[in-house]
Amino acid sequence: MSDVDEWLFKAEHDLKSAELIFTHDKTLLDTVVYHTQQTVEKALKAVLVSNGVLPEKTHNVTKLLRLCCEYVPNLSVLSEFVFLVSPFDTLFRYPGEELTPDEETASEAIHAAKSVYHLVNTTLRNFSEQ
Repeated sequence: MSDVDEWLFKAEHDLKSAELIFTHDKTLLDTVVYHTQQTVEKALKAVLVSNGVLPEKTHNVTKLLRLCCEYVPNLSVLSEFVFLVSPFDTLFRYPGEELTPDEETASEAIHAAKSVYHLVNTTLRNFSEQ
């Protein structure tokens, strides 16, 4: 399995985890949104790796998308989805004012993560076939 495939594999597993948890246990919505952020982060890192860039150790998906767009400009259409999941690397992960998101937020985060994952996966598959 290539490095790109490994990043996509891990992104897909985070997405599946988010979907499964959302479907089966609405008390764990904080975990759901964390996995959506992780899906996006790993999918974007796959784009960088596919372009020969070793991704830095960061959870800043907005920064990662900006870097990806230098190589694949059409990924800029994902900015709204990336912005949505961006805070979930830490928000709800630790005790504080908000312990868990509502169901609508979690559902929107899953939609965003799916959108990012599927466009990245399709884009990378199309590039590898050329």
